[in-house]
Formats: sequence, structure tokens, C-alpha cells
Amino acid sequence: MLPEILSLEKVNVSEAVGRCADSLLRGKLLVFPTETVYGLAAIASNANAVSRLCIEKERRQGHALPLAVSGFEMVREFVSDAPPLAERLARRFWPGPLTLVVDASESGGKWRSFSKDALKAIMPQNSCGFRAPQNDFLLNVIRRVGVPVVLTSANISGRPPATTVKEAIESLGDRVDLYVDGGPAAYGQPSTVAKIDENGITILREGAVSSKALKNASVKTIMFVCSANRGRSPMAEGITKVILGKELGVSPDKLEENGFRVISSGTDAYESLPATPPVIRVMEDDYGLSLKQHRSKRVTLEMLKDSDVVFTMEIAHRDLLHRLYPDGANRIITLSPDEKDIADPYGSSVKEHRKCARQLESLIKARLGMIL
Repeated sequence: MLPEILSLEKVNVSEAVGRCADSLLRGKLLVFPTETVYGLAAIASNANAVSRLCIEKERRQGHALPLAVSGFEMVREFVSDAPPLAERLARRFWPGPLTLVVDASESGGKWRSFSKDALKAIMPQNSCGFRAPQNDFLLNVIRRVGVPVVLTSANISGRPPATTVKEAIESLGDRVDLYVDGGPAAYGQPSTVAKIDENGITILREGAVSSKALKNASVKTIMFVCSANRGRSPMAEGITKVILGKELGVSPDKLEENGFRVISSGTDAYESLPATPPVIRVMEDDYGLSLKQHRSKRVTLEMLKDSDVVFTMEIAHRDLLHRLYPDGANRIITLSPDEKDIADPYGSSVKEHRKCARQLESLIKARLGMIL
């Protein structure tokens, strides 16, 4: 019997999402397009569906099964203690071709609703791989289902992964209940698989994301925001670099090599203006750091998305950035723990700038736990 093929170019997408979600919930096996290769899917909470997927794919037991999620919020529902580094990489690569493997041995959450047989098949060694595919149709299906789906390459084990629905059918045939045709996969190679633990990143499988890109993206980014990015925020950036350098035992210019990036921007900044003369003088005299090369930058949505924590000089700055990037509101806070504005010394004396710098230094030290 010929397998059924659902072409996304010829159907009502909303209805197709509902149909695919319903099929998964009933324990069916489906093949979906992703940006890497075509994937064979089963709902992860159904032990019979997961077992059937392994049988039809001829997959050996004892190998963990990767899970597709709608985003990192879904990961937290299952692994509440996921490493911050995993969240950082997910924020920078998801949706996209990166599978993150984390320890799930101490996690509770929604795993409690899974049978022992399903858990044994998904994570036989207590670690679990998660990915949010860069495919809106599949992400919408996962959201509709409400739990992760097992998603492994749509081929018999040992054969080349399928990059088109035709190749998937040639490999799996009528072992699958429904094929979704979304055209050729963009990357044509599997996702990169990276294990994240207290030791950092271990590449388990090279794929569409390079190890160099992962290393660059693993750096923790701290951003300070004021109005013009010529006074308070560049001083805070410089002072933080000095403090972090002392904490880590490295010079400020070696911070990125040691996992930290410190930047600054302004909500109303004109591009490429230098720091004001009093700021340059205070930073050189009191902190031994030159800001002569600093040039102002206006804060952007991409900068906010890329930052792990954003400290603002004023409540008004924070509220503006919350409106610009509501999904990141929990990472955008005032530098002052008691939410008091830090007065702008623009146009005042070097003495007033020095006073502001001392205030910034005290507040940065108070926030050091979040920075580190």
C-alpha cells in the first residue's frame, strides 16, 4: 500500500497542523521536513509509538532518542536544572540545527507522566537530547501536541539520511503512516549534537553548526544600557571588565577567551560618537583603562537577544527595553538592586563623573553574582 503524502504547498496549513498533531497523539508515525534532513517522528509520551519507531527504523536499543521541542521553555518543563550554557546556546541557535544533550537524571517535572518504557527508550543513560527545528510547520505541530516528539532521521539505521520526502519514502516506505512534504531540506546534513555539562561543551557529532560557532556563542554576554552610550554605560562596561579581570586573574582584553563579553549601548544613542572627555579621564586615571576607542551604539533587538543579562541605568531604560523585547524581560533589569536611577553626569565636572564611577563600581560588585 502506497504511503500517504501531505504536500504543504497544496493544503490548508492550519488544518494540516491539526491533522498531524492528532495523528501523533493517536500514536502514529509521521515523517516531517526540517532544515537539516527529514525526520521520523512519534509522540514521546507514548511508549508504544516510541517502540514502533525503533522497530520500523531498525534502531538498536540502548541509543538515546533525540526530542524535538517548540523552544527552551518546553525543555525547562522536563529539565528544570538545565545548565545556563544550554539555555544560552538555545537562545542563539534555536530554532536551528543544534541538538543539546543535558543530564536529566535528577529532573522531575513532566517526565512523571511518561511510562518507564518510554523513558528507557528516550534516555537509557539519563541524558536527553533536545532540538527546536527551524521549521514553522513542525514547531506548530509540537505546540499543538504540547509535549516533545521523538525526531530521528527518516531512514533505516545505517542508510544515508533523507533530504527529500522521496528519499524518505524510498527508505521507509509503508512503515510510516503519513509523510509531510516540505521540499528539499536546506542544509542537507544532520544537526550538530553537543553535550552540555559542568565541563562545558563536548561535540558528540559534527553537523550544520561548526565547533567554532559553538565556542563563540558560548561566551556569556553582559550589556549595560544608558541613554547616549557616552557616559554611564561605557564607564560601567569598563569597570566591569576591570573587576572581572581581577576575579578571573586575566587582563580585561582576555575576557572573551575566558568566557565573558562585556558591551554597552544606548537607548537614544547617535552612532559612533566617542565617550565624553571626563569619562575618558576618569577611566584612565582611576581604572587604568582607555576608552579612547569607544564609539557609541544604539541598542538593537539583536543585541538584547544575544545578551545574557542587561543592566540599565534608569527604570525608564528598562521599561523601554521590556517593550522592545518582552520575551527577554526577565534578563533586563536596573543595575541598582533597589531600582533607583543612576544620575547622568553629562555636562558636569570630572569630580561628578568620578562620583558616578564609584557608584557604578559599588553597584556592579553588588550584582557580581549575576555577572559571573
